[in-house]
Amino acid sequence: SGIRPGAVILGEATGLDLCTGHRGHAELAVEIHGVAAHASTPERGRNPNDLLPHVLLALRDLSDAQPSHPVLGAATLTPTVIEVWPRSGNVVPDRVRITLDWRVLPGWDEAEALEQIRSAIAARVPSVEGMRVDVLPGRARFQAWTGYEEENSNFTPGFLLDDDHPLVVAAARTLREVLGRAPEIRPWKFGTDGGHSCGTHGVPTIGFAPGREALAHTNRERLDLEEARVAFDAYPVLIRAVQGALAEARGIPVRGIHPPLAVTG
Repeated sequence: SGIRPGAVILGEATGLDLCTGHRGHAELAVEIHGVAAHASTPERGRNPNDLLPHVLLALRDLSDAQPSHPVLGAATLTPTVIEVWPRSGNVVPDRVRITLDWRVLPGWDEAEALEQIRSAIAARVPSVEGMRVDVLPGRARFQAWTGYEEENSNFTPGFLLDDDHPLVVAAARTLREVLGRAPEIRPWKFGTDGGHSCGTHGVPTIGFAPGREALAHTNRERLDLEEARVAFDAYPVLIRAVQGALAEARGIPVRGIHPPLAVTG
């Protein structure tokens, strides 16, 4: 469309704090391959579940060794989904996949990350004849209604605006007047679309909204109506303040924690 916004205000939960960035996000996978057999004769197969505890312990070792950032906090590596194929209760599977959620810091490199996982597994997982462990890069496949398919990396970079960035200064000053208190300026723990708007495209991005971040994606997630009313009343004033800051700060580049990335089609 050719339209490029001067700034983005995200409505992801901040608890009425002012959020200015977050870590990047990647999903990788580890697959354990064995040999399928009928569960009544397990000796005829090679059960990849036998290696699953060793792989999980290796991932815990790597998780415990994650680096930390003075503002964004520590990177986290978390096994989430475990799947097996075939999915039959009376069959020894021939494949187990562990999905890994990696919240990453500046300078994260996928090739280096894959090698870190391989090294951790080599140090923990015994070698078993007829079985192997593969470490897979994160990929996302998209299909258009025409049938056209494209595969891309599922990595989303993080971003971080300085506290003295003109957009942050204007937003904090305005919210202090609207809320009657100075908002806490901090990053989110989870990821948002700011990874695309700021991390990829370099558009200055902040967040302000009701809602408790710690309850996101849980069955306890809820919205306090009074907090929602405060945010609703604050948005028009906040938008005008951001517009004013953009007018005063034309030509000032945004500093993200990752350089802008090429946008693939």
